[in-house]
Amino acid sequence: MLKIVSFTCNACGTDGDDSPFVCTVCQLIVHKTCISFPRSIKLRIHQHPRIIHTHHLQQCNSRNKYCGICRDGVDTNYGVYYCQDCDFVAHVNCGIQYRQSNTESDEDERSITMNDEFIESSFDIIREIKHGDERIIAEIKHFSHQHNLILSDEFSTDLKCDGCMLPICTPFYSCTGCNFSLDKACISYNYHTCNHSLDVRCLISTKDSIEHSGHEHPLYLAVESENRHCSGCGVSAEYGTFRCVDCDFNLDFKCATLPDKARHRYDKHPLFLTYIDPNDYQYVCQICEKERDPKLWFYRCEKCDFDANPECVLGKYPFIKLGDSYIFDNHPHPLVLVEKIEDYPACHDCGKPCDGLALECHRCNFIIHWKRW
Repeated sequence: MLKIVSFTCNACGTDGDDSPFVCTVCQLIVHKTCISFPRSIKLRIHQHPRIIHTHHLQQCNSRNKYCGICRDGVDTNYGVYYCQDCDFVAHVNCGIQYRQSNTESDEDERSITMNDEFIESSFDIIREIKHGDERIIAEIKHFSHQHNLILSDEFSTDLKCDGCMLPICTPFYSCTGCNFSLDKACISYNYHTCNHSLDVRCLISTKDSIEHSGHEHPLYLAVESENRHCSGCGVSAEYGTFRCVDCDFNLDFKCATLPDKARHRYDKHPLFLTYIDPNDYQYVCQICEKERDPKLWFYRCEKCDFDANPECVLGKYPFIKLGDSYIFDNHPHPLVLVEKIEDYPACHDCGKPCDGLALECHRCNFIIHWKRW
């Protein structure tokens, strides 16, 4: 009969009441299940190829005291998974839960990074102009469009960037012959070394930590976000948060990627994302005219004293560009993406009214739900 003892496992750092394995030379005490832990693992949420297991984080000269997955503290006297390239630390059990399978980790994957190689190869400079000592790129050939793009600052309230699908508020590049525009930030993104596709906004999720103007401390990606409410919108986070380890502050992915500036037809000026309400009297969204929570983020125009909820400013479909044309084999003419908000015609596929997003032919009486195509 093996003796049952209470102990703290040196491999994973958790307590146990069991019959552990013990090293009589170095006094190492380990759970039975921890014997089979892999020496190194690859994580889905970490950019470097592998992180290794160590029994003593203090010996690695690490300054990190927080798990990169759950963001709770780690005891440096016990075992963790550790990345020596970036001082990333994870509880053993967190690392095992979110590691990739052996098949996935054995693949030749390259980390997604923004370096000079990607930035330079995403576009070719066609024309530059000099403004004092500054050289301004006035015309480019971008990999995502067949025509040259010209630098412009002529704003329109309904103009969206074809890269991130957010309203354009800064000087941007546009095609003079097509309904195609890119803001200056989005011309840098290009992936030609692998077959992976990634939304421009999702680049933020490839980082372990971010700096956000809405909070004074760094925010760390925490996969474990049970019972955590987003400080920006107040909604319970479903898939993880960017979390402050110093105070009770969390951001879900939606709020972490809200644009700093936006536009709406109700106001001729840019609207700025605002984190602290300067008013003590006006708690109404001036678009939907409903009461809003002053503790939550909103968009504001100081010149007009105009406040509005983010969802009202950005709209129901903030990352879809209306007016784009699509060619399909099932219909002889181009179909245009539209939003039907009144006089709903019947869908040619299901026969129900087309309310919301639809594909419409401007040459014949054809319309179909976007989701039905």
